[in-house]
Amino acid sequence: MTGRRARAAAAALIVLAPLAATITAAAHPEAAAGGDAWWRPGPRLAAIAIATTAAPSTLVATRSATFWVDPEADRVAPTGLPAPATAVAVTASGAGVAALTDGTVRLVAGGQGGATLATLASPVRALAAAGPATHPLVLAATGSGLWLLRAHRLALRLVRGAATAVVAPTAPGLPWWALVAGRLYGSRDGIGWAEAFQIPPLPPATRVLAVLILLGAIGLVHLAALQPLLDDYQATRRSIADDAAALARFRRVAAELPRRRAELAALRRRQAASEGFLQGTNEALVAAQ
Repeated sequence: MTGRRARAAAAALIVLAPLAATITAAAHPEAAAGGDAWWRPGPRLAAIAIATTAAPSTLVATRSATFWVDPEADRVAPTGLPAPATAVAVTASGAGVAALTDGTVRLVAGGQGGATLATLASPVRALAAAGPATHPLVLAATGSGLWLLRAHRLALRLVRGAATAVVAPTAPGLPWWALVAGRLYGSRDGIGWAEAFQIPPLPPATRVLAVLILLGAIGLVHLAALQPLLDDYQATRRSIADDAAALARFRRVAAELPRRRAELAALRRRQAASEGFLQGTNEALVAAQ
């Protein structure tokens, strides 16, 4: 089994506390030989929270302690945190963050407990982290709201209300998400938050690209669908104009018909009246006839 498959399997180990589930943390020797088996009986951890990313290690919180689990190295290492954790998070760079039962949120570097980010009055229900391992951006969901935690800075409450979940971006350019007071909130940078239908606007370059894509789509629709309709409309208008001109000519001719008939009748009467007489303008012409 490759390292990628091992990490994917570790990422799938999401355990809920009410289930009292356990995981084994030792890798099977056959993994190095390409066998299908991965886990073997070994140390078992009654996990209440698990956090992992593409980094090799997984942070596992139990009721008594918090551990780094590295399936590839067949290693389970205590973090050295002074109290059990209620929530954990791991950044893409492999840095861990843990919220302890006393409200303290601490960095977890390697196999050692790291610096304290903040001590919150409300218990932390969920954590999300992103950014470099030394100075990650950490969001904590508590009963009093959504908090921003950074090293060497005061904790900042971003959204008020009972926060129950927070999720960091899974790839660059994607938004953060949080559930606060039953409403879904979103953020582009993890700092400015708004309800999901009012997420802060995209960066200018992204907006320009979106407008260009929209204009291109409109142009394609125009060429593919609207232009043939416009051409057919213009041809129909020309045909209607020609038919209208022909109808006007026919009406003028029809209007002159009674006068033409009257003139023809008058000519016929004059011709009938002149029958039996010789036609000529003078007597010489009449004599010639």
